[in-house]
Amino acid sequence: MNEFAVPILPSRDLSGTQAFYERLGFELRGAPIERFRHFIVGRGTVELHFWDAPNIDPLTTDSMCYIHVRDADAL
Repeated sequence: MNEFAVPILPSRDLSGTQAFYERLGFELRGAPIERFRHFIVGRGTVELHFWDAPNIDPLTTDSMCYIHVRDADAL
């Protein structure tokens, strides 16, 4: 069995976040944003979840996810 962690990250702007990750080659997985105000993007074996947090203050709230890639410049 393969085990893995899936981060669930806050987003102040779900549409903007989705557009950013799509530019990096991630694809929408699951229901569209409008259905649950949450979305999942994936690229290969990497899967990220984002939840709607329009009032979150990035200066006082910590949240991180490290994605290791072989060639960041190519990405």
